[in-house]
Amino acid sequence: MIKRKIKVFYDGGCRVCNKEIKFYSMLDKKNKIEWINILTNNCNTLKSNISKKRLLEILHVQKTNGEIVTGVNAFDTIWRELKYFNILSYFLKIRFFRLIAKIFYKVWLNFR
Repeated sequence: MIKRKIKVFYDGGCRVCNKEIKFYSMLDKKNKIEWINILTNNCNTLKSNISKKRLLEILHVQKTNGEIVTGVNAFDTIWRELKYFNILSYFLKIRFFRLIAKIFYKVWLNFR
C-alpha cells in the first residue's frame, strides 16, 4: 500500500523560502513530504480552487486526508514529520506560543 505524503506548496522565488525548504527536505529522510515549487509546477496536484496568487502569499500544506492548512498551521504539519523539529509542534499546542508564532509569521510575511 502506498502511503500518502503531505504536500508543501512553497514560493520558489523567495530566497529564504528556498533555503528553508532545502533544509527541511534534507531532514525528510523518510521522504514523507512532497515539496512543490509553485513557480515551476502547475499545482494540479492541489484539488482546490486556490489561486496561484494566494498560494504565493502564504505557505500552504495539504495533509494526507486532503485538508489544507496555511501559515503557522502549515509549519506545524511540516514539523510533526521532521526529526528534531517535531518538538516545535508540541510548543504550538500551547496557546501563548501559537499566538506568538502567528504574530511572528504575519510580520515576516510583510518583509520577505
